[in-house]
Amino acid sequence: MKFKRVIQVVSYYWVPVILLLMTLSIRDGEMLESFGSISYFFLLLVMFIKPVVKILNIRMLFKTLIYRREMGILTFWFFLFHGVGYIISQNMGLNLFLDTGSFLFYGGLGGLLIVILGLTSNKMSQKLLKKNWKRVQYLSYAALFL
Repeated sequence: MKFKRVIQVVSYYWVPVILLLMTLSIRDGEMLESFGSISYFFLLLVMFIKPVVKILNIRMLFKTLIYRREMGILTFWFFLFHGVGYIISQNMGLNLFLDTGSFLFYGGLGGLLIVILGLTSNKMSQKLLKKNWKRVQYLSYAALFL
């Protein structure tokens, strides 16, 4: 099996299963918080790896560009288990996310954008959305600042 395919299998199938098992068995707030931090790290990596590679012209980093989609999928998985894990473990209601003065409002909005990006990060969505696919993917810039 080629290395790219191994990375795809791990990021699409193994990581969500492992995160699900961890979320269901541990229910530790600190672990859920780290899922959010890891998600944000992957989002930063996806957003800045291409400009950094182009500006610095580092050959070794150039090879990481082919894994941007997988890093985006990892962003989605880590966010999903961060958000859903907190909602379940803290018995949060949706009304907490509607208060615009709360950090949960902005986190929920950023999370909604990441879910949209995660659902459209596949070849079928590219074919269906055509030119608009790239516009949808630009939502990642808004998610980065939320």
